Amino acid sequence: MKRSLEKIKKLVLYFKKSNSSYVSYRGDDISTYFEDFSIQYFPLDYQSTLGGPLFENFDDNGLPLKFLNGNYLYFHTKIFTYALAHWNKYLDTGQESSAKIVLQVCDYILENTVSEDNNNVLLFKEYVYPSGFIGKYSGAMEQGLGAFILAAGYEIKKDPILAEAARRCIEPLKIDQGRGISVIWDDLVWFEEFPDASFHVLNGCLDAVIGIWASNQVSKDVSSIQFLDSIF
Repeated sequence: MKRSLEKIKKLVLYFKKSNSSYVSYRGDDISTYFEDFSIQYFPLDYQSTLGGPLFENFDDNGLPLKFLNGNYLYFHTKIFTYALAHWNKYLDTGQESSAKIVLQVCDYILENTVSEDNNNVLLFKEYVYPSGFIGKYSGAMEQGLGAFILAAGYEIKKDPILAEAARRCIEPLKIDQGRGISVIWDDLVWFEEFPDASFHVLNGCLDAVIGIWASNQVSKDVSSIQFLDSIF
């Protein structure tokens, strides 16, 4: 795992120094994030996130919705950001209401995924509220954030189903899956925020790496650890 940590830091520093076409990771120095990481704070300020205008529309169960082109969408990154902010709030305050939201989003992930390849792969899709599939496979960001949230849910509930689901969320990130979200770019594995895109976004790539790390912390799966060791 120490070797994996060094590879992660190398990846981040490499792109910081040699590429001007990436999106920075929310202003944080992510290269130090993994040093003492054990499913604790996600690099996100929950006070400004929850206190700002990002979350204005909710469904009947309290999940945030995104209004886009005349439709209210279950937009995964919005829902996941909401859960991550509440995870940080739960760690900071111990409020059970925030823990409940994290577990609610875990249920959402489990209910709105597609299992493929003998139940080995989970792929997120997006849905129009109150119903109707709009047919978008998710990229590396959603997969990574989903894995992190499931791992956080495991830390709250200690339900092994959540740990296993977190492990399965990283399966689509493996290069041999051929799903357009893992590519070789400049001799390094890169996790694409936008599948098959002609440009590369650092945020989505690092969210995927954080998800892989979080999954490893709770699943202790040998193949997952080997994957983390081999992605560079």
